[in-house]
Parts: sequence; C-alpha cells; structure tokens
Amino acid sequence: MSAPPLRQRVEQASVPLLRTVSRLPAWATGLLVGVLLVAALLAGGAWSVLLAAPVLLGLAWLAYLSWPRLGAAERAVRLLVLGALLVWAVLRLVG
Repeated sequence: MSAPPLRQRVEQASVPLLRTVSRLPAWATGLLVGVLLVAALLAGGAWSVLLAAPVLLGLAWLAYLSWPRLGAAERAVRLLVLGALLVWAVLRLVG
C-alpha cells in the first residue's frame, strides 16, 4: 500500500533536517530540548509558550513521521506527551 501524497511530501521534505539532526551528538539535541523546556517553565505567559512551541512542534512532527511504524502503546504514549504539553501551554496562556 502506497503512502498518501501528503505523507510522502512531508517525509521527503523531512529528510534533510533529519540527516542534519542525526549527525549531531545525542546529548546536543537532548540539551537543546532540556534548555527550551526549563526556560519555558521559568518564563511567564506567552514567553513560556513560545519557548515550548519548538519542542511541541518537533515532537508532533516526529510522531507524525513514526506513526505508521508504531504499535498501540507507543502511539498512546506519544499522544499523552503531546496532549500534556498542549494542555500545559494552553493553561500558561490563559492562566
């Protein structure tokens, strides 16, 4: 079964960035995500959401790319993490 055209376009467009990220040391990407999340936790209001947005979007992008190969448990965990980050972001904006 062939992938839908949108998925194919997203996968093809993602290759250069995935190659670049895969060349980085694992600690570098982890450090970047950690710094963004800590800064988002310490910042207030819209700044916290702006700092967390790249992490949320990156996780959503990776979840989309890996979705067809995941089992039910892995999908549930990814949805749970994305949902928790999204709820946190909305609460920071309104509260």
